[in-house]
Amino acid sequence: MAEALSGDLPPEPMDDLSPEKQKLFLEFKDQAASLIVKGKFLHEDHFLKKWLIARNWDVSKAVAMFAESEKFKKEMDVDHLLDWEPPEVLKQYYCGGIIGHAKDGSPVKLAATNLDMKGLLMACRRQDVIKNRLRECELVVKELEAQTRRLGVWVDKMTIIFDQSHASQMLWGPARDINTYFAKMLESNYPEMLGKMFVVNAPAIFPLLWKLFRPFLAEETKNKIFVLGGDFQKVIAQHIDEDQFPAAYGGTKVDDNGDPMCSGILGPQGLKVPEELYLTEGLVGCDDAVEIEIGFNEKKTVGIDVQQPGSLLKYEFSTKGYDIAFGIDLVAPADACQNGAKTRRHVLPTARYNSHMAPEVGTLLCETAGLYELVFDNSFSWTRGKRLLYRAELLPPVQDAETSAEIDRMRSA
Repeated sequence: MAEALSGDLPPEPMDDLSPEKQKLFLEFKDQAASLIVKGKFLHEDHFLKKWLIARNWDVSKAVAMFAESEKFKKEMDVDHLLDWEPPEVLKQYYCGGIIGHAKDGSPVKLAATNLDMKGLLMACRRQDVIKNRLRECELVVKELEAQTRRLGVWVDKMTIIFDQSHASQMLWGPARDINTYFAKMLESNYPEMLGKMFVVNAPAIFPLLWKLFRPFLAEETKNKIFVLGGDFQKVIAQHIDEDQFPAAYGGTKVDDNGDPMCSGILGPQGLKVPEELYLTEGLVGCDDAVEIEIGFNEKKTVGIDVQQPGSLLKYEFSTKGYDIAFGIDLVAPADACQNGAKTRRHVLPTARYNSHMAPEVGTLLCETAGLYELVFDNSFSWTRGKRLLYRAELLPPVQDAETSAEIDRMRSA
């Protein structure tokens, strides 16, 4: 993204700190002296101060955080990550990255949830997925340095447009775990690097997602996240010139092929990783899966009692050797029907899934209370029974005042 680095770094005045904080900063540098590498961009005084800010100017905690980060980066060989070649499946199916610059000079990164996280985790080693995300962070650092030298002022933060139109897959156990790891990794190793994050296309389940991930974010980070409504293009344009973000999001930028999603820059959008590339099978990371046998020409149901409208039903299943049909019904009890018979309504139509090739993962927002039944249907098979692993989890709607207040703040900011 950036040309060869040139230009001097701007001076870093100390008079923006109070005498007390200047003293604390000098103590930090003294205690961390063995870790500081002269000439390294993130080891300049401007960035070293961020470790103290992240630990509320507690010198011992800031030094410990910095030391732990340097140890982690050494273990991950971060200094050579930009020369690292990701596996081919990540090159072909991962999307997202730097797309332009905001009006304040900060790199603009587009993060989208329409990448096939399940496919990537099934087809790659987890360590390679982590290294790839860490490599993205280092690309941002490289662009921060390029912009700082180019503009002659410190550019030390990034601006993120986060499209959550496919965010439900983040609730799948392994995807949730690795995204939690990413959040911790960014906070622990690149403190105070987020300038603003604009969340667009937030789904109805966003309050639940926020409740899951907010414990891993620093308070300062939370205050930099803004959830935008349907007119998000106008808000983004206040901070980013229109030629610096994709036309698909209200800007004017397209790639060389005229694609408004800028796939030629950010990578292919929404492609599914072919199942033949998977390295593993079964319910990844699901030790509590239930195993059942479904005979030939047989159908089995699993009842989920939903007492609160707005609850989210998560499900995962896989089969051994052969496919299965699956759907979800909302069942009305007999005493609720005029004819005295139990009725059912298909809320997820039954369809056949190749769950023997890869786990099937999904969510359903339960708009009404009632009995929901997971329907595993093998009635199409006249000769083969099926062995099935499944897991189902019901997440209640978010109702706590603190989470609701934070989301209201993010929506109104």
